[in-house]
Formats: sequence, structure tokens, C-alpha cells
Amino acid sequence: MQQNDHYTILELAPSATQEEIKKAYRRLVQQYHPDKTNNDPYARAYFDAVKEAYETLTNTSRRDEYHNERWLKKSGGIKNSSFVLTPVSVLQKCIILEKQFFLLNSSNPANQIVITHAIEQLFTADHIEKLNAFNETDINDTILTTVLKMTQLLNYKNFHPLVPVLQKINTGNTPQTLLQKMVREKKLENLFEKSLPFLVITAVILICLFIYFFAS
Repeated sequence: MQQNDHYTILELAPSATQEEIKKAYRRLVQQYHPDKTNNDPYARAYFDAVKEAYETLTNTSRRDEYHNERWLKKSGGIKNSSFVLTPVSVLQKCIILEKQFFLLNSSNPANQIVITHAIEQLFTADHIEKLNAFNETDINDTILTTVLKMTQLLNYKNFHPLVPVLQKINTGNTPQTLLQKMVREKKLENLFEKSLPFLVITAVILICLFIYFFAS
């Protein structure tokens, strides 16, 4: 997942002074502080993002390092963007990834790794814990269903490590049932692929024996 654009989070330009950063921080903390928002989970997510941005940009060495990362991304054609983790933002990210992966040639092993890595980055243990804290199972249902559409492109080898990760997302019964169904289907596909050479050899032997006996 891309690192947050801390300047966008604080609603500042990259040339902002330390005084401007502190002023923006105080204003946004007042707006999103849990005590001011009755512990609203969405406000808490923004509060955490504001706090991270402030701690990064008020530390000289961390700010310099962050600027270097921004420059490297920009020079590589990667857009700096902000991602405040909420069920809605995760769902939006999943929809974007699904559209991107749909265009990939899933038979390419490199693309298989790209898809697996993207899902792992989006659903780290920390992210899942924060996602579940919102207790919005309806949105989580849609998130997991969307992810399962992406994993249809994966073979069993790349899909299997994702299963325990996806099982930790708090959802209703239907998405988890779909996940277990996909696990079974992937196992059968994997078994068939492993058995295919043996089946081909067996078929060839039977054909040869058939031709030998009937020819004689």
C-alpha cells in the first residue's frame, strides 16, 4: 500500500513551515479527537493519520527521509496519495485493484505474485484489526466478496497463504462460506493439475495396449 501523503492529510503544501504544521495539527486534532467525536471510529482513523503526519513532519530526519521517498515515487511516475484506513476506503481500494487485475494475464507467474502481494499489503494484521474495530460487517461482506473475485485469478499455491488472512475479517456467514467453497475448488484444481501428467501417461498406455491387442 502507498504511504500516506502527510501534507494532504494536514491540508498543507510541501513547503509548509514548522509553525504551519503545528497550527494545522492543533486544528485537526480538535476536529477529530476521540473525546470530541464520541469515539467515532471514522474520526479516530483520521485522528491517527493526522498524528502520524505530524510526528513525521516535525522530526527533521524523518521529514527528510519522507521527502526523499516522495521524490523517488514522483520520479518513478507513482502518485503520492492519502489512504486513511476505514471500511469505505478499503472497499474503494479493493474495487480499484480488482479493475487493475482484471487486465492482467493471470497465467503469468509474475502477475500472480503481484496480485498476492497487493492483497497481503492491504490486509496486514494491523489493518485487519483496525478494519474490524469499525464493526461494519455489511461493508466487510462486500470487501471480502470483492477480494474473492480477485483471488479467482490465483492458483492454489498463491491463494493458500491468503486464506488465514481473509478468515480474520469480521463478516457475515455468506462471504466466509464463499471463501471455504473457493478453498475446496482451488484444492481440486491443484490436485487435478498434479495428476494430469499421470492421467495422460495412463491414457497413452491404454491406447497403445488397445491398438496392440486389436491389431494382433
